[in-house]
Amino acid sequence: MNKNKCRELRGNRSQSDIANFLGITQQQYSNIENSQKPPKIEMCIKLSKVFNKPINYIFPDIFLE
Repeated sequence: MNKNKCRELRGNRSQSDIANFLGITQQQYSNIENSQKPPKIEMCIKLSKVFNKPINYIFPDIFLE
């Protein structure tokens, strides 16, 4: 299972807060955060902007060779 840093970067904000900003449901965001479903590149870009971190920092396993 791939791990990501979304939970860590979310801090005190709720999953619903982040989901609303991204324009998705809380359940969809939860699936991303819990590595249930890999996000599409467009969502990775949005999360990069939300958390002000590079995509490969948030999702380090995506760029494994």
